Amino acid sequence: MSESLNARTRIMAIVEILTIYTDEFNTITVEELCEKLGEYGYTVTKRTVLDDLKILRQSPVEIVKVSN
Repeated sequence: MSESLNARTRIMAIVEILTIYTDEFNTITVEELCEKLGEYGYTVTKRTVLDDLKILRQSPVEIVKVSN
């Protein structure tokens, strides 16, 4: 699988995970997102997930960031 296709499918997996496991009352940490992606078969680092989320925030997909 090419790196570009792998990145796109990983980003779509992130959207799916966020859709299934989060809402206004249930959040997920980047570490938990990494674990979920591992369950999907992706080996990722926290940096990779943060970069993917940055790409998603530039898309029409609404991502709400919650931080301490």
